Amino acid sequence: MNAEPENLNSVKNATTTGQPVDRTFDRIAVVSTVLGFAAVLGSAACLERGADQGLTFSWHWRALIWMALGAAAALRLWQLLERAQADGTGKAAAQLKRFCAGLMIGAVAVFVYPVLFVSSEHFNDVLTGLSLAAGVLTFVGWMISRVIKGFNEEDAEELKNLDLKK
Repeated sequence: MNAEPENLNSVKNATTTGQPVDRTFDRIAVVSTVLGFAAVLGSAACLERGADQGLTFSWHWRALIWMALGAAAALRLWQLLERAQADGTGKAAAQLKRFCAGLMIGAVAVFVYPVLFVSSEHFNDVLTGLSLAAGVLTFVGWMISRVIKGFNEEDAEELKNLDLKK
């Protein structure tokens, strides 16, 4: 028996359709997140300043430690997500928010770390490019959030119409 709480949406779908819960997507998402976090932290651990003040990528065994930390963080994230879905009190959601805040701080640190290796004559160009990228990514994130909100509103309306027909 699986000790982890079931994905709430999967459980709802299983109880309404009478079909067994398929956790394939959940497993794919967890494995992908583990690989992504491990790759990012492992890559960052292998960066070092080159002889010509540039950035070089050199394998170090300590990267395995950082990869393990990334994998552990990804697994913890999914545990907290499932716990937050199953918990109706909001305590798990608060813990998830704190963990995500820590992940955001770590993500910014991993992103900024390679910028430390940029030479001073190219720093303004790099900063301009990063600012433009941040603006574009912020806009794309806003668009995605609007699309999700629209889908959620449409789903709520469809559920309301289904309830009225019963």
